[in-house]
Amino acid sequence: MWADRESNSLRAAKKMAQREDELAEEDTDLDIPESLLDPDSTSPSDEDDVRVRTMSSSESSSQESDAYLRPTSRRDESMASKTERELTIDHVKRMQKLELAGKSEDFLITVPNSMTTGKLPIFPSWHLTSLGDSSIYSHGAGLKNQPNFKIGGDYLSPVVVLLDVNFDVWNRDLNKIRSEDFSRKCGKDNKDDSARVKLFVGFEYECSRGHRFFVDYNGEPLIYSKGSNVIRESAHRSSLGNVLQADLPIRRPCTCRKLPLQSAQLQKVHVVTPKAPVHITIDPKVLIPTHEGVYGTGQEPLELHHSKYYILHLPTVYSGPSGAWMPGEFNPEKQGVWMGGALKVAYKPVMSFKW
Repeated sequence: MWADRESNSLRAAKKMAQREDELAEEDTDLDIPESLLDPDSTSPSDEDDVRVRTMSSSESSSQESDAYLRPTSRRDESMASKTERELTIDHVKRMQKLELAGKSEDFLITVPNSMTTGKLPIFPSWHLTSLGDSSIYSHGAGLKNQPNFKIGGDYLSPVVVLLDVNFDVWNRDLNKIRSEDFSRKCGKDNKDDSARVKLFVGFEYECSRGHRFFVDYNGEPLIYSKGSNVIRESAHRSSLGNVLQADLPIRRPCTCRKLPLQSAQLQKVHVVTPKAPVHITIDPKVLIPTHEGVYGTGQEPLELHHSKYYILHLPTVYSGPSGAWMPGEFNPEKQGVWMGGALKVAYKPVMSFKW
């Protein structure tokens, strides 16, 4: 499905909301933890709880911020003005109502796993967000207004993909997507039966101190020295190995030098799609040490639009049939595996797209 359509977690939330509405008429006394109800336990930070509201796609696009879909139910208007504490209390009540009604087993409360198929997840462990047009990212300048990256470390990796195409059809489709002058130029430059499209990808790690960095195909920090030609050097590095096909660690040592040392975890995958008639999908697969099965979204591969900037947010805690794998203390070894081949690119004629 397209990335901006509802996910399994959203459908689960809708389904759960419908069942809650059926139970809403029942006046059941629920046992809410005192820590949530006691006003004296409110910390200074709680007093400044940010009001949660649903943003439209146009608002989020103009602000270049993440936008998440919310389920539609009778509670939407009231939830839009509630604090995080109030939302937490509401969630506890919702879960208890489902348990009392014997409905809780209908949903998955952990990260989707190949060992737990057939249930819709309540929690959106994976978020695929479109930040806007691909022009947001300039490879010569790197990411803009992104804190906690080291100097020279805020650049995505270029990836060139060769596609088998009929160039008459390919150039026709490029004319529909790009300007005609640019399309004709591309057609003249390609003399074989392979079309070249370029994506920009970044596997972002972050430690508990907030330090952020991308890695190369070896899983090593990708930082360019001051004064280097980033475009030329990144092209050379990309020729050494394909980061899309590489198995990358979920956790690895951070670039921190301050003691105690920290481990960083793979938190986001950045994808800038090309302005070309291509079909792009992402289907993340994660292996966790001592855990059975493979973690993923629990649904079909997510489809990405052309010429967009996407960020896939990964789970922080991987919980499944084998328990929970949480960020722990520093470990000098690389742990867990992001399985290569999650992102696939194929040519698809424009006529078959629904623009």
